[in-house]
Amino acid sequence: MTTVAVVLKDFTVSDIKSDSLEAKEHPLICAFVDLRERSMADGLLNFDDLQMQPFMKFWKNFCITRLVNADKDYEIILWGTDLTQNYGKDLTGALAKCTVQESAFEILLTHHYKTIKDKQVSYISGTLGWENKSYVKWHQIFVPLLKNNKICCLSVICFS
Repeated sequence: MTTVAVVLKDFTVSDIKSDSLEAKEHPLICAFVDLRERSMADGLLNFDDLQMQPFMKFWKNFCITRLVNADKDYEIILWGTDLTQNYGKDLTGALAKCTVQESAFEILLTHHYKTIKDKQVSYISGTLGWENKSYVKWHQIFVPLLKNNKICCLSVICFS
């Protein structure tokens, strides 16, 4: 398992806005929220639901994480193909670990943690940059996901 802290050495995340109106109003996220609300039972979306045809259009934008330990380390279970294309690397199977306090990565991992522990839905937007590529604006929703009787974090991440 690779560690994201190592993988992300030339990667920057900045200008993070929690409770982002841009994320809430992004057409892809709105479509996902509508489908999620129609599909979930008992207030939670189930991993089996994601296998259904209506969710297929979102697969390339999915990021699924699970909490590995009490230190807020996460395994990235799924990193969608659109994420790989925009980021430049496939992070499926990587370990996300924040080593710098008050960093943008800590903010991101805190959203994952609150989604898993508190079953909280949240929205964020920010700016993504890496190596010599131009910066890209991204939008994200975090929702709790039931997988194998454990709560994971499902994100839909899109770029503009």
